Amino acid sequence: MFSDVVKNFSDSDFPQPRPLDPASVPSLRWGIVGAGDIADVFINTLKKHTKQHVVGIASKTAGKAAALAAKHGVDKTYDSYEQLCAQKDIDVIYIATLPNTHLADSLIAINAGKHLLIEKPSTISRADSKTLYDAAKKANVFAMEAMWSRYLPQADMMRQMLDRGLLGRIELIQADFGQDARDVARLWLPGASIVQDMGIYPIAFTESILGLPKKITATGQLHSPHSEAMASAVFEYESGARVASVLIGKLKLVLLAMKVLLIKRFTYPNMSQKVCLNLRCIHMNKQLQLLELAKRFAGK
Repeated sequence: MFSDVVKNFSDSDFPQPRPLDPASVPSLRWGIVGAGDIADVFINTLKKHTKQHVVGIASKTAGKAAALAAKHGVDKTYDSYEQLCAQKDIDVIYIATLPNTHLADSLIAINAGKHLLIEKPSTISRADSKTLYDAAKKANVFAMEAMWSRYLPQADMMRQMLDRGLLGRIELIQADFGQDARDVARLWLPGASIVQDMGIYPIAFTESILGLPKKITATGQLHSPHSEAMASAVFEYESGARVASVLIGKLKLVLLAMKVLLIKRFTYPNMSQKVCLNLRCIHMNKQLQLLELAKRFAGK
């Protein structure tokens, strides 16, 4: 016999997030490769919340680096990535270009001996990722994909809950991401990918919980010979767990939610029961009030 809820969560079940103190890390000198919207957001975030310093910006588009530098008070601009990466007063490079150029742009930084943070996705293929990270290892430089959602407070809370066994054995995760991105030109360029741009969020979330799947079954709709406009997939794991995911970039109605369904099974002396805990994240760039949402759904 099954019931809708087998556990009422109390305040003590929800750990406090453990944010990293920005003052506890070294203050590095950053160079920015690319001067688009994501570079603007990154620089603004560094200025507001850290003691990091942006000392140079490079763009291949005339005037873009200068405009972004003027907005944020950065002194130096360059019209080539090689010039920026060659500067001795730069410790680390942030790659903020389009995904299909990430490998080439990252190799410029690696060959210059610079550590680097690469906007997600770090590359657009497994082979490119191997090339990038092998090169970084050989050059003895640090290279990391900027998967920022893993460092949000709710992500740390979820990891703590999983470590404590509060959610039991995870059997199913449903993670959907849909957005009307028809006006975002970069997503429809040859080689662009809805899965790698937006789908990376639910995929990275499920990977952080269940690891890598043993089998992936997927279908979708292409917008070019090699990239998709939408996709749906089922991931299967050695544990028997599954992930169901729908990733959409063309919608008439904008979906501003990522829905995660966690199902666990409890075994009692006289019955087997399941619980469904539905945590709805209203747009992932807003910090989810995990405690209140979880209490709301678990209490029903």
